[in-house]
Amino acid sequence: MQIFKSNIWFIAVAILFAFLSFPLIDVPFYWDEIWVYAPALTEMAEIGPTLLPGVLDAELSRGHPLLFHFLGGVFINLFGDELTTFRLYALLISGSTLLATWLISKKLTNNYGAISICALLAVQNIFRAQSVLILPEMMLTLWGLLACYFYQEKRYWLMVLFSSFAILTKESGIIICLALGIVFLIENRHQIIKFKVPPKTYLFFFPLITLGLFFSTQYFKEGWIFFPEHIRYIDTSIGTTANKIQRYFSNSHIYWGRNSLFIISFFSGIYLLFKKIKIEKKQQTFLWVWLVFGILYHLFLGVNFFSDRYILAYIPFLIIGTGLLFFIALQNKSKFVMLLLLLLVPVSLLVGSKSTISDHTLGFENMARVNKEAIDFVNSNYNKEDKVACHFLMLSSLRIPEAKFVKSPYLKASGNFNDGEKIRIFSRMEGKEEYLKFKSDTTYFLKKRFEKESAWVEIYERKD
Repeated sequence: MQIFKSNIWFIAVAILFAFLSFPLIDVPFYWDEIWVYAPALTEMAEIGPTLLPGVLDAELSRGHPLLFHFLGGVFINLFGDELTTFRLYALLISGSTLLATWLISKKLTNNYGAISICALLAVQNIFRAQSVLILPEMMLTLWGLLACYFYQEKRYWLMVLFSSFAILTKESGIIICLALGIVFLIENRHQIIKFKVPPKTYLFFFPLITLGLFFSTQYFKEGWIFFPEHIRYIDTSIGTTANKIQRYFSNSHIYWGRNSLFIISFFSGIYLLFKKIKIEKKQQTFLWVWLVFGILYHLFLGVNFFSDRYILAYIPFLIIGTGLLFFIALQNKSKFVMLLLLLLVPVSLLVGSKSTISDHTLGFENMARVNKEAIDFVNSNYNKEDKVACHFLMLSSLRIPEAKFVKSPYLKASGNFNDGEKIRIFSRMEGKEEYLKFKSDTTYFLKKRFEKESAWVEIYERKD
């Protein structure tokens, strides 16, 4: 009962999160879920959950570590392979991420600080969208937060455990390990200057050893360390890297109402420096982790394949750090600070636009549902002997039963638009240039258009 009373505010935020997430519990698979993660988790459940590389088809694992797939396979074996099971698996991870944010925030501030920070995270467009999607970024975020939490609590073996979990979820988990290691060196700089090795230094090598073992096994089984297709996406040229870093920085600190967070954190930091306000040791530790992780993670993303959703792992650190700086700056005014931060909640809800269809925004829901309506129409009005031309994501939806759009694949569906196909399908998801050229083709007529706000799919049939 005491635990319930002391965490009543978190329960209130959890109820808000559940209320916002419930409408998405039946949303169809979307984008990378369709052709990678839904089939991958299904296969993992069928073959028996494992962390060993080379067991899951490389086209499905994409060379990534397999903890996300492993736990997903276990969850599916326990609760079935219905669409809602996949969504509940994702919600369990995102709910745990919210809880981890609460634990860190409460330690650094108080109940007032924790509730405003958690509420702000719960309504972020990217967090709400990713909360139900079976993508590894939310799990990576969870392990990163827990590793940070146990580091600042000086429970180093648990830090090692969750740092290793982060690495075993996705290679980018190494960034949180490096960030914690650098902060450890900063905090023990006086010993290092005297050429003394700080106690517990060896622990920071264990997560790296874990990753090394995974890559070694992968190389032995597959003949490569990183998935060859992904290597082609890496671009280390200065211009491209700088452009991607700028885009990621804008996404995390300016767009979607987060410019208010950036302004608050910037001026709170300036105020603290000017007034020379004393900051507690744990608070200093988190601020160092936030700074170092933020720099390293943005640099890492700059050379990697660009995807807006990758910035998710940084967003909780930004919100916790902003709330922390604001609370330190306005000491003894916790309730006032909480109210000011909570005023940003409706702002974040209002800017949760559905004008885009990316999986880092709530607009993905409209596109996913419209996509499902269009495929249901194809299932009802055509047979699998009819030739269908469409682009990659629609094609994957028609040919991969594990994506749960069709019971058996449309084997005559292809990406070839010049083979006398009976049906052509276009959508906002892809193929814009080809669609514009096709609009002048008089050999096809528009059979059906499905539309919801900015999301649309058009089905064309060849004239007899």
